[in-house]
Amino acid sequence: EEREKRRVERDQLQVKANRQEEATEELKAALQALTLEEQHLRQDLLQIEEERAQLAKCSATVGDCARIEAILATWNDPGGPQALAGEIFKDVDEDCDGNLMWNNDEIRKFVRALFTKNKVMMPDWQESVWYE
Repeated sequence: EEREKRRVERDQLQVKANRQEEATEELKAALQALTLEEQHLRQDLLQIEEERAQLAKCSATVGDCARIEAILATWNDPGGPQALAGEIFKDVDEDCDGNLMWNNDEIRKFVRALFTKNKVMMPDWQESVWYE
């Protein structure tokens, strides 16, 4: 009878161990699924952040386009943007020869200052664009 009791207890423990093992496997599978879902959500979040940044650039560009149109529309007005461009030209013409030189960066300084003073975002131009 004692032996039978131990056998029953052992069988019960084995059943519990099997259930725990099954539960562990289910939890591992659930964890893997959640990990995969997290990876997808992180990728989606990165894509959304990239799209948000693109939209922010676009809206800044749209605002800049309107600003540039307004500047060009008033270019010849007395004291207008053309006069400002002349002042900027004088400021960056380091040797005061009436010409802006490429090699001493006067041309870039002029363009940057013109954009900055007119509150227009400077484009992110590559070196090749400057040469054109």
